[in-house]
Amino acid sequence: MLAWVTMETEFMEPREAERLYLPLAIESRSVSRQHLEASFENAGFTISRKEDLGSEMIEFYEERDGRASRELMRIARMRRLRDDLIAEWGKTRYDMAYALYHWVVYHLLGKLSSGFYLLEKAAR
Repeated sequence: MLAWVTMETEFMEPREAERLYLPLAIESRSVSRQHLEASFENAGFTISRKEDLGSEMIEFYEERDGRASRELMRIARMRRLRDDLIAEWGKTRYDMAYALYHWVVYHLLGKLSSGFYLLEKAAR
């Protein structure tokens, strides 16, 4: 089985994680490398290969289409227009959009990292 994952790195600060995970309904353990690997093993899988891409994928998108730069501009505008946007969208929607725009930027900054695991399970 191939599992594509996003993991938190040592650069993620606790307050940043809270602002990101809570609005996106992400359980913090689900982005912990240690928890993911233990969960795979507890489910009977052997990790035969893992590849951490770090910020490489987002660097590619940034060079191709300026994705991270666009997200930074959206974050800046959302901060500047915070009160107006909350009045229009509501706080829950505002917080969710704000967190989603940070997702790409945090990948580029190395606070999040994507990659994959190739998992094997013994035949029965």
